[in-house]
Amino acid sequence: MLTMGFGLVAVVGCVLFLLSNALWAALTSLMLLSGAILANGICTQVVLQTQVPDTVRGKVLSLYTMIFRGLPALGAMAVGLLADKAHERVIFAIGSLPVLVMLLRITWILNKDRKKEAPSRL
Repeated sequence: MLTMGFGLVAVVGCVLFLLSNALWAALTSLMLLSGAILANGICTQVVLQTQVPDTVRGKVLSLYTMIFRGLPALGAMAVGLLADKAHERVIFAIGSLPVLVMLLRITWILNKDRKKEAPSRL
């Protein structure tokens, strides 16, 4: 759940950046955003290192590394293609929306699973 919280903080930082008109506000929101991304990555690494069985840990970590090193490059290429045609605020908003949807979906799934596992109170 800590990772989810940092993901939400990242979305909030991105929204604050979109809404900021002053340089100090933009820099503060980007500092919040980058700190949340860093903390999220650390939490994800801790979960991968501690929860994945030893027999498949190397495969899982290599897949994780491939996804989180390769997909940002594809995203940067897509943003570069859109940059000539749209304002940067629009591009940031488009990029933040899937993250927010993913966070809400994962939260819903986790809450549904938690309700199944919770013992019924008599």
